[in-house]
Amino acid sequence: MPNYHRLWRQFTLLLFLVHCGIAGTVGIIDGRVLDKSTKEPLPAVSIQLIGTMMGCVTDIDGLYQLNNIPAGTYNVKFSYVGYKTITMKKVTVLADLRTRIEVLLEASTVQMQGVEVTAQKPLIQKDQPSTAYSIGEIKLERMPVTNFLDILSLQPGVTMEGNVRGGKTNEVLYLIDGMPVQDYISGGLGSELPKSAIGGITIMTGGFDAEYGNAMSAIVNVITRTGENEHRFNARFEKDNWIPSKWVKQTDQLNELELTASGPIVRNSLFYMTATTVRLSNTRWWQDMQNFFPSPSSKELSGVTKADYYATSTTRLSLQAIYTL
Repeated sequence: MPNYHRLWRQFTLLLFLVHCGIAGTVGIIDGRVLDKSTKEPLPAVSIQLIGTMMGCVTDIDGLYQLNNIPAGTYNVKFSYVGYKTITMKKVTVLADLRTRIEVLLEASTVQMQGVEVTAQKPLIQKDQPSTAYSIGEIKLERMPVTNFLDILSLQPGVTMEGNVRGGKTNEVLYLIDGMPVQDYISGGLGSELPKSAIGGITIMTGGFDAEYGNAMSAIVNVITRTGENEHRFNARFEKDNWIPSKWVKQTDQLNELELTASGPIVRNSLFYMTATTVRLSNTRWWQDMQNFFPSPSSKELSGVTKADYYATSTTRLSLQAIYTL
């Protein structure tokens, strides 16, 4: 029998019911809507998360609050009779955090085209008492990384091996959609995730909230993406040996393929999302290992598949499978 060194086979099936939110997986959008000229509050303004069933209206003081929003990026629409409609684009909702949006609506006697505004993240998160670093979907897309561990290693106080604040790797609690996925033997994350499946990451290195435990160095909470009312397909292929090895030998001879698909099964209620990564590599020592091991010497398969059913605007049933080979 061949000797497979540190080869892990892991299959995790998660089934959980979200009613009024599970800690660590949802956020809040709130704020106030005012008249642009008079600065008076506007009651009964309609607020809707485009592509979802979630929405609300402002109260008599122009205040509103949307609870139990799965972490991700949304477009928020503000509409009121006699006023221009405003759509706030790319509003990032992070787990356990409150996103505040203050809106000024301009009166209009004639029906006019809506105004689109890009949401801005505040420099200081006032309702976050812990020492934490949050990474949203938009920032993830711009980072020059391909997997979750690369994202983690770029954060303050984190080493390339995954040690946080000088602690051991098994002192970090890893959560995926609120569920622990620890590698209790060697420490660290027990299952790899494709980058395209990640909707947001929160890394807490101090002052943990009471809802978390079993962690000494840090808590890493990963929120996966959820399908929307539009089908989306994405493919990514990467390799590091486009130049022949006789000219450039400092490569891992890496070939990586990532496939992602998401969309509706039943519009406005049942959605799917699946992402899978296949990685073949000979590692950085391939010139020595090619004499003893067949090529490729390292083979990895990882991914996540999930289905989300929204029974109501506050109740979500999620079936999720995380797999790593």
